[in-house]
Amino acid sequence: MEPKEYIERAKEKLGGISDNELARQIGVTSAAMNFYKHKKSWPDNFACLKFAKILNLDPYLVILDLEAQKEKREERKKVWTQALIELHFTSRSPVTPEVTTSSELTENRG
Repeated sequence: MEPKEYIERAKEKLGGISDNELARQIGVTSAAMNFYKHKKSWPDNFACLKFAKILNLDPYLVILDLEAQKEKREERKKVWTQALIELHFTSRSPVTPEVTTSSELTENRG
């Protein structure tokens, strides 16, 4: 999922709260939340942990997902993606299509 989708799903899960209220609950400024939505900056690991808790997701999946998305260097992106794949296959964590696509998992496996 892109940061905007994590934000929207978290707001929905918390009863349709505002961006400002979600920012307060995550522990970031409203400006930071707006930057996340528009990919001007990315959630740090603390914010990822908070999103994971709200959405009942494995926090490592959220961190790996967003790290893979924001990485600009292809060789590093592959490392993040491989870690996401390995976490899924070793822990049987529920990787949903929203977090990563099954084609990404199989294309990048091994």
